[in-house]
Amino acid sequence: MAVRRLNPKSLSFLSLLLLFSIASAKVFFEERFEDGWENRWVKSDWKKDENMAGRWR
Repeated sequence: MAVRRLNPKSLSFLSLLLLFSIASAKVFFEERFEDGWENRWVKSDWKKDENMAGRWR
């Protein structure tokens, strides 16, 4: 079975194509803390009564 090797031009083209595809990524989720975010924030009640932050080391 013969192994086909890429010439330098093809290799550089594929490398640039790969870099371009990574650099042109799209943002699917974005958090924005605009006005009024504090009213919509849900505070956790989990371990509320223990009043312990843990041990600092």
